[in-house]
Amino acid sequence: MPDDLRRLAADIADLQSRLAQLTRTSHLAHSSIEDGAVTVYDQAGSLRAIIGQQPDGTTGAVPVNGPPPPAPSAPQVTPALAALAVTWDGTWSGAAAAVGDLARIQVHLLPNPAATPDPRNPAATIESQTGATVTVPCTSYDPVWVCLLAINTSGIPGPASPMVQGTPRRVVNTDVYEGTLTAKEIKANSLTVDQLDVNSVRAGLFIAGSIKANMLDADALNGKVIKGGRIIGVQIDGSVLRTGDAGSRVEITQVPATDTQPTTGQVRLLSGSATEVTPAALYAAYDAATNTSKLRLQSAELSAPEGSHGPVVAFAGSQLYPGASISMWSEPDKGRLELSATDIDVDAASTLFGGSGYDRIEIVSGGSILARDRNGQRTSVWIHGRLSVDPNGWIGLYNEQWSTPTFGPGWDHIGGTYDRVAYKIYPDRTVALRGILKRTAKTTPTLGETLFTLPKAATPTNYTQQFPLVVMPTGTVGTSSALVSVNLNPTTGAVTLSNISTAAATQLASGNGYINLSLRYPLD
Repeated sequence: MPDDLRRLAADIADLQSRLAQLTRTSHLAHSSIEDGAVTVYDQAGSLRAIIGQQPDGTTGAVPVNGPPPPAPSAPQVTPALAALAVTWDGTWSGAAAAVGDLARIQVHLLPNPAATPDPRNPAATIESQTGATVTVPCTSYDPVWVCLLAINTSGIPGPASPMVQGTPRRVVNTDVYEGTLTAKEIKANSLTVDQLDVNSVRAGLFIAGSIKANMLDADALNGKVIKGGRIIGVQIDGSVLRTGDAGSRVEITQVPATDTQPTTGQVRLLSGSATEVTPAALYAAYDAATNTSKLRLQSAELSAPEGSHGPVVAFAGSQLYPGASISMWSEPDKGRLELSATDIDVDAASTLFGGSGYDRIEIVSGGSILARDRNGQRTSVWIHGRLSVDPNGWIGLYNEQWSTPTFGPGWDHIGGTYDRVAYKIYPDRTVALRGILKRTAKTTPTLGETLFTLPKAATPTNYTQQFPLVVMPTGTVGTSSALVSVNLNPTTGAVTLSNISTAAATQLASGNGYINLSLRYPLD
């Protein structure tokens, strides 16, 4: 082998050996980061960590955008003196495992179980990742709800733990009990009215003449009788406020509950008359069962004046003059007004029920009743939702029209331009039948065969209606008409053959006869 080829083979073997060494050696074994950092991304391309020099000039490995931690387990809350001892046992709600990216556990005190913890304002923190106990001071002795919030090293909070209620412990029931303070412990002017409870200072503790007018503030007196000229700008809490002891007066009072009415406040207007059995009153009564508050204006109830009712009525008892009332209340999507009286007189040229934007009824002087739609145009007046009077004065029924009955097998309209079979219910509770009925079947008719059926509203209430009908011939000149009878069953509404002559049966079987319906019968 020539020398050149041997040298070339040796160079190739040396290169292969060096390449094998490079593939077995770590790329970073002799590497360094010069004034920079290595960033770590997840498979979705989101930044997860920065290793090296940080944006603030420090150096280290800092997690970024870590997933939020799970909810911690429910805290254990123990009352402490004006505080709560809160313990986290280091576990997590559900089946969550330990969190490697945990910075701290926040403790939050919330006013109610529906409140949301604010990660920016924890009451305390637990720095141990395996659990710990912290004592959290409270600003009052009111119950609070405690929950925990986990924060990861990226500063991202997770969901809150279950809420646990806790109440701080007092020194004693009222912190300071009777006898613990004496006069020497109280500095002059250190107690003000807002620091004293009702009835805490009794009359026996005052010396006569020790309280002067300039020492009394508003709402400072609670007594039975105050004599003087005027009381200005005060609130009076009591059972009865009245303008006089007797005679004509106004009373504001509370009326106890009865079997038919709950407790309510009333403004009573007393005339002072001896005949006044019950005074006029204004009051509101709330009914929780229907969520209804009724405002009621009630006139007085009177008895007959002495000697006015004669000897017969005197034995039966005094005659009563009943009162009248107006009640107002609201219901869902509706405001209600109720007038209650033995007689109601409306003295007006016209009375309007309804208003702009609504359908309305007008009762006009002279006895006319008019109905107008929301555009002010005359419309029908409806009575009981059935009887109507249209703008032209015609009386009709709701949905009144000629309707087609249900034909029995082998029966139908005669067809063409002839009158179709139909029925109609009139306001005077009568029913009309009209039209030309033809038998289409080519078989011999039988008794009980159904011609057609009417609805329940068009059938008599309690009797069977019978009609004699004439079968008219068709097609054959000189053929005589024949007679049939039909029954209208009040239960089923079926109109059936009850009697049929031989001639009528022949004509109907051949299809050369028809029946002209021109009937009217009562429903009652």
